[in-house]
Amino acid sequence: MNTRVFKYLFSPVFGILLFAVACEKSPAELIPSHETIEPEPITIPTDDQMDVRVSADMPTAVFSTFADNTTGAALVKRLAVSTSAVDENTRMILFKGKDIEKMSDDQIEDIADMLFRRGYVAIETPTTNDMLTFVAALIVVQTQREEDYIDKNFIFGPDVNPETDVAASLSARYNARMNTMQSIATRAGIDNPDGVLAEMVILSNTEYFYQQPGGGEIGIGSTPVDDEGNAAETKTERITIERTPYYCGLMADAAAQWLNDADKRQEKTRAAARGLATRAGNDSLNNLMDASETFSISGPLYDRFANHKIYSRRNGVINTFRSWGVHNMKTNRDYYYIQQDVLIRIGEVPDACKIYFPMGESRWYDADDFAPYDSWYGSFFSRYITSMKLTGNGSILLEEALPYTDNSTSYKTVNVGSEQSFTETLGVTWGGTIGLSPSVNFGGEYSLGNTSGSYVEMSTSQVDNDISVIKNTSGNKVTWTYVGNVPTYREWNEGGYRKYGHTIAPNALVNDINMNNQICWSVINPSGQYTIEVTSHPYTGALLFQYNINRVENLPHTMVETHTEEQNEFSHTLLDPFRATQTWRMYVTIDKMKDGGPAGGAAGQIESRLSTKFPDCYRDMLSLCDRTPTSVQVIAANVEYAKRVFKNNEDILQQFAQEQNVEKYTIHWRSDNPDIELREGYSVEVL
Repeated sequence: MNTRVFKYLFSPVFGILLFAVACEKSPAELIPSHETIEPEPITIPTDDQMDVRVSADMPTAVFSTFADNTTGAALVKRLAVSTSAVDENTRMILFKGKDIEKMSDDQIEDIADMLFRRGYVAIETPTTNDMLTFVAALIVVQTQREEDYIDKNFIFGPDVNPETDVAASLSARYNARMNTMQSIATRAGIDNPDGVLAEMVILSNTEYFYQQPGGGEIGIGSTPVDDEGNAAETKTERITIERTPYYCGLMADAAAQWLNDADKRQEKTRAAARGLATRAGNDSLNNLMDASETFSISGPLYDRFANHKIYSRRNGVINTFRSWGVHNMKTNRDYYYIQQDVLIRIGEVPDACKIYFPMGESRWYDADDFAPYDSWYGSFFSRYITSMKLTGNGSILLEEALPYTDNSTSYKTVNVGSEQSFTETLGVTWGGTIGLSPSVNFGGEYSLGNTSGSYVEMSTSQVDNDISVIKNTSGNKVTWTYVGNVPTYREWNEGGYRKYGHTIAPNALVNDINMNNQICWSVINPSGQYTIEVTSHPYTGALLFQYNINRVENLPHTMVETHTEEQNEFSHTLLDPFRATQTWRMYVTIDKMKDGGPAGGAAGQIESRLSTKFPDCYRDMLSLCDRTPTSVQVIAANVEYAKRVFKNNEDILQQFAQEQNVEKYTIHWRSDNPDIELREGYSVEVL
């Protein structure tokens, strides 16, 4: 070494310079700040928490004995009133699937009667064979009842086969439901007819609830995602879900909540039906009539916590599909409108599991099993991907779908034809007594109302600012991807130290999340039923971080998404709309004048008074829509409804007679089809 340099190294000046350089080194560059918290043990309760009770008026007849640790037993505990027998106040019947084969004919008739009275039938853990047996038995009873009822009211010519039409109308709804449930089970790998089809199935006239089978082993995927949202290879592991009272209680909570919500919707439906005939004919179709079918499916959501354990949130994702189907008679074109409501219950976890809030931005949980990462922050909603596609015969066109890519309120209308393209059927509940032994009440309902609207109205409210939605369209398939504003890694200097932390998850990602998608297709020259193919893939996220004191630049971090590896795909069979028209005419005949003189214009005067006072019952012409050209399902409902209203207002009808000096008159219904004739009209007599 040069002597001059060697001496310089030990000079006082160099010592001062060396000290100054050392002082320029910030402690933050040498001692990064990293606050960690030891995760508290997570204890899942074992007892039923009874979070949801059946608050609706739902006296229930329980046909089965349920063992402990079953969803059926948990649901019974949530009922205000439960008995073993059916009476006039019963609104629901509950039994387990394996007891279906032991049911008597009287019990099947009780169930059919319950459905006709706007009641509910709940079936716990049925197999595919159980449900097929039940649906077949139910259709037999309902078909016979309606055949007898219609035969009592109509005379049919040789070219009409009402039995076939009745069977088709009754079986269509239940066959569609079976197709949907079997599709879900098959896609989830339950292809054994003796395997459990569902944890709980609840049926009503126009709605049904399906809960995916619980317990057992399930595959969970973990997918690392970088800052740009690119996903790496997914790793899968298997976890086992135990059927504890707590677990079964969560399953029963979903059924109880659905019953409460469904009963509220029925109350609205009844109120709407009472005022349906007076509503403006130019309203949108989906405002003028109820959905032809409402299908709800409850499924799990999975979280990954700091101790590397995966937790299942039962009822974490609830999908509700409402479907409307109408047919334009002039253009021979179907229109199908579907509304999908998604509820992701990210905030519904036991208190013991809420370990991710509150938590400062500079704090992390210790995580031992995420090598090479040792720090963890989560768990939060990451993204949700769902899609719908219509399949079937004919030329299928996508008319419109909401929401769009942005976060603004969306509104669209789809024209489906002129007002004259549709029919005038009343949304009524009808009933009577038929000659079964023992005698039972008979009734039914038709949810189609005055469908003289000419468009479908679609609108969605603004999506939360912390959640964006991207809509992609491919042919007649639409995919919606909801992405959360997820926490990100960040670093900063504070108090002379470099800190490594994360942003805080917004409230929108750690509480209940509601999403709404709407779609409308048209089908040119349709035939048969149509099916929507649905996908539903929820993801939760956790932010991972690798702290290493020897590395102070670009410390590794990533986000891991947790999701089920099972197939969250299924098909939902839609009811085909009524595609045939019938024209019926209403008129009055004068049977007897009080003075024995000529009737003159009395019939016309009474008809005018009837159409003014009872616009929902009396029209001089009814253009009715039905499933087949010869079916009399809808006119039977309208006639029975009108007769019941007339009977309850006999004094008013008698007043019309007195005003015209009439002693007796009869209201008639006549079909333009000479092969269909109503057996008798409704007579009014002033004694």
